Amino acid sequence: MQKLLLLLILSFFSTAGFAASCPDGNEPIKTVSDDGTYFLYKCASDSNNDVSNKTPIDQDSILASKLEQRRTINVFRAWDTPSTYRDVYKYHYGLYWTVDPKAPEHTIKLSQINWNFNYPRYDYDDYDGIEEFILKKDWQHEAEYGATDTVKFWDDNFAEYISNVSQELVDQYDTDGVELDWWRDYGGVLASTGLNSALVKKARTSIAAKLRDKLGNNSVILGNVGWDLNTATTEYINGVFLELWKAPGTQRYSSSDILKMEDSLYFYDKYLQEPRIIAMAPWRVSTGGNSRLIPRDVDENIRYAKLFTAMAMVIPENGYILYSDNNWDENDGDYGHQYYDFYNIDLGKATSKVIEVTKGVAFKKHQDGYIAFNRLGYDVTVDFGDFQSVIPPMSGVFLNLDGKKI
Repeated sequence: MQKLLLLLILSFFSTAGFAASCPDGNEPIKTVSDDGTYFLYKCASDSNNDVSNKTPIDQDSILASKLEQRRTINVFRAWDTPSTYRDVYKYHYGLYWTVDPKAPEHTIKLSQINWNFNYPRYDYDDYDGIEEFILKKDWQHEAEYGATDTVKFWDDNFAEYISNVSQELVDQYDTDGVELDWWRDYGGVLASTGLNSALVKKARTSIAAKLRDKLGNNSVILGNVGWDLNTATTEYINGVFLELWKAPGTQRYSSSDILKMEDSLYFYDKYLQEPRIIAMAPWRVSTGGNSRLIPRDVDENIRYAKLFTAMAMVIPENGYILYSDNNWDENDGDYGHQYYDFYNIDLGKATSKVIEVTKGVAFKKHQDGYIAFNRLGYDVTVDFGDFQSVIPPMSGVFLNLDGKKI
């Protein structure tokens, strides 16, 4: 198999005179060009976070305290199904959203807000006063979710209204902010309302601005952006849910899909407000029918789980991972998953930003080792300074300081 040797000299091992030449005060990262004929020097901040327009959170806030308790690998939980509250305490989730999220003190808890649709069969989203904004018009949700009414979120009074509702729910359930599903300018919301994407964007921006004003800088506003790369509201929101949907029957993601995931992680870690929480939710390898399921613990699923976990931990500063079932895999709800043993790997806290070796290969140094990923189709040998290690294709690896794989 083709093997590419990429020599990367970490800035903290270099003896060349590059001190303080990058905007963040670090030395440039030295890499070899794609054709191997010359060296490249790149600041980590070039491909990562741009802090020029960021509003920091208070370091003595509850949210800052919870972020300080992040582990090497940080897993999140999306809604309740198909499990119970007990699992939230059995396993270590760093982020969790639902209607009334009960979780340990270290978990960032978010209140689920239905801002653009309403479920007639449930009462949890029958917020006081919502009837003024409900249209008895089908939102055109998937059939599995049942009847869904459209909420007139573009009404001039709605942004103020939903921000007040959000504040009440955050106070009532003692949560750290809100999660907004379908945080997009197109999709079912356009089909049900007849609005164009520009009007949806305007309404979402108004809602995001009101939410930030109401909840303050020390609360999380996290939107489900799916596959979108969209800066419409990144002036106000500080979290995204990358719900990486694939069509029913699709077994696995393509290499171009995984490239898009990488781009999304870099994109939102650059444009979100602080603390830039990115919850990445790739769906597992599946044959598209619960009578023919590929188990969660087969080698291929574990390999992809490690790849996506490494990407989510290496690229963003505050990344979270959930490698889950496809929506069609089971009949008892979405986002069932296995809590893999490798989620408990402990390499301490990150001591560097993402270090991009080349497009598709990157790593991050931790107190007691390294996390690296290679989403390319061939082996890549990376020089970490004290050792070299071969990163296999389509894989994520976890290394001790001496280069031993965990």
